[in-house]
Amino acid sequence: MHLPGVLLFGAVALLASSNAQLHSNPVSLTSLEPNGITSANPAEAHSGQSVKDGDPVDEDEEDERIFNFKGFLGIEKLQQSFQSKVTLGKLCSWISQEKSPDHVFKRFGLHKPRKNFDSEDFIMWASYTISVIQHEPEKAMLTTLRKYYKEDELLRKLVKVKGGDVADRIFSMLYTEWVAAKKSSLDVFVAFGLHEARTVDAKHASFARWLAFINMQSENQGESGLIMLTAVTGHLSYSDLMQLLGEGKTEAAQIMRNMLSHYWKKKDLNGAFEVASFKGDGELMASAGFQAWLKFMSGHNKANPNQKASVFETMERFFGEKKLITIIVAGLKDPKTSEVSKGLLSEQLARWIKEGKRSPKRDDAMAAIFKKLQLGGDKNVITIPLNIWHQYSIYTEQQSSLIKILLENYESDALVKMILEAKTTKGSETTAKWVEGRLFMHWVDEATSSGRDRGTVARAALQLDQSSDNGKPNPFQGVYDDFMVFSKFPKDLKVDAAGTTLDTVQKKADDSRLLKEKREEANEKLKKEQEAAEVEVSTKTRKTLRDFLMEPQNAPFMSVS
Repeated sequence: MHLPGVLLFGAVALLASSNAQLHSNPVSLTSLEPNGITSANPAEAHSGQSVKDGDPVDEDEEDERIFNFKGFLGIEKLQQSFQSKVTLGKLCSWISQEKSPDHVFKRFGLHKPRKNFDSEDFIMWASYTISVIQHEPEKAMLTTLRKYYKEDELLRKLVKVKGGDVADRIFSMLYTEWVAAKKSSLDVFVAFGLHEARTVDAKHASFARWLAFINMQSENQGESGLIMLTAVTGHLSYSDLMQLLGEGKTEAAQIMRNMLSHYWKKKDLNGAFEVASFKGDGELMASAGFQAWLKFMSGHNKANPNQKASVFETMERFFGEKKLITIIVAGLKDPKTSEVSKGLLSEQLARWIKEGKRSPKRDDAMAAIFKKLQLGGDKNVITIPLNIWHQYSIYTEQQSSLIKILLENYESDALVKMILEAKTTKGSETTAKWVEGRLFMHWVDEATSSGRDRGTVARAALQLDQSSDNGKPNPFQGVYDDFMVFSKFPKDLKVDAAGTTLDTVQKKADDSRLLKEKREEANEKLKKEQEAAEVEVSTKTRKTLRDFLMEPQNAPFMSVS
C-alpha cells in the first residue's frame, strides 16, 4: 500500500493547519513522523503498491503504519478539527481492509445529490484515493465522480472544493481530456453554467476554471483571446455578454475587451467578424456587436485605402449566400439597418448580374434568384427585394420572365397588393409601374385570347364583384380604373428598361381629361357670365320702372300698384 496511514494523516494535518492545500508530490515520512517515530525502511514505504494494483500487503507492516499514524502526538486535536461522522479510526480500518475509493466515497455520503464538495469529507476522500492509488489517482477520482454525476453537475460541485490542490489536480486531468477530445470552449462555458449567470466576475470560481481551460487550450491551438471570445459569443449576443459582464465594469469584462481589441488590431478581418457577429440570425445586423464590427471595418478601410475589405464578402465567407440573404432581408425590415442591408443587397445583385449574363439558362436563373430573395413566401412581400429582382431582369434582359414567374407564385390580387406597396416605397416606384404595366398587358392578352371583355377580366382578377365583409369599398377599384384607361390605348403602351409603364397611355388620358375639364370650365364660366348679364338687365329694368312711377304726371299709376 502507498503510505496509506501516513499520507492520510498528512492530508488531515494539512486540512487542519494549512487551508487544506494538498500537494501532488508524495509526503515524506520524516516530515510527518514526530519524536523519532520513523518507518523502519523509508525507501520501502515509498514503493508500496496500491489497492487498485491488488498486490498483497504485509499485515505486520500495515499494522505498524496504522500504529504510527494513531500514535502521532496531537491526534485528538486533529480529530476535533475533522468535522465528519467518519472517524480516523474508521479510515484506518478501511485502509487495512483495502476498501476501494468508490466504497469510501459512498461511506462519506458524497454520492448524494445534496452533498456538496466544500466539506472536509471530500478532501479526506481525495486524500484516501491519493494514498491507495499509486498511478494517476485523479483518474480513479474522476471514474468514481462520473459514476454518480453528470458533467455539468459535477463541474458545479468541483468548483466549490476548498482544497485548492485537490481541485487543481482533478481539473488538470479534465482539461487534458477535453483538449484531447477537441471539446469546444463554448461547450465548457455552458458546462460550467456561465451562460445562466446574470453577472460574472473574473474571480468567480467557474469563470476562473474556464479561463484556466482556455489557457491550456490556447497552448495547443494558439490565440487564447479568439478561443475565449468565440466561445462566449457563440452562445450570447453582444448585449447579453455586456450584461453578463456587468456592462463592462467588472474585471472579467475588461479581460474580454482587451482580448477583443488586441485581436482586432491584428487585422484578421474574418476572425474579427467571427468574434463580433455572435448570433447569425435575423437580429444580427441590429446587434451592438455587428455595429461595432462595421465601425472597425470602416476604420480599417480608411487606414488602408489600398487594402480595403468588403463587408459583403466577409459576411458571405462566414455565412454562405443563402444564410446571408436571409439576414439581409430581415435587416431590410428594420429602419435602423435598412440602409446597410440595401448596400449589401446591391453587392449581391452585382454578383448575380455578372453570373446571369454568362448563364445559358437565364430563365432558370431568374426563378432561382426569385426564391433566394424569398419573394415566393410571404404575401406581404417587402418591395426592396422585388426592386432588386426587377433590376436583375433588366440587366440580364429577362423582363419577359418576370411577370410570368410572379403570376406563377401569386394570385393577381396578391400581386396588386405588392404593386400598391411598392408605389409608396421610396426607390421602388419605377418597379411598381413596370410590374403594373406588365400585369395590365397580361389582362389585355387574356381578354383577347378568351374573347372576353377586358373590364370583365380585370374585375375578376381583382375580385371586385365579391362582397366586402367590412362594408368598405374595394381598395383595388382605383387599379381597375387605371386599367380601363390603359385598355383604351393598348397599342400605345411602351415599356422600356427604365421602367416606363403607363406614361404614354397616361399622357393621352391626361390630355383627354384636361381637354374635357377645360371645356367644362369654359362652359361654367360662360354660364356664370350669362347669369350675371341677366341680373344686370333685370336690375336696370327695375330701376327704370321705379323712376318712371316716381314722376308726378304718373302719380295715378301709384295707387294702382
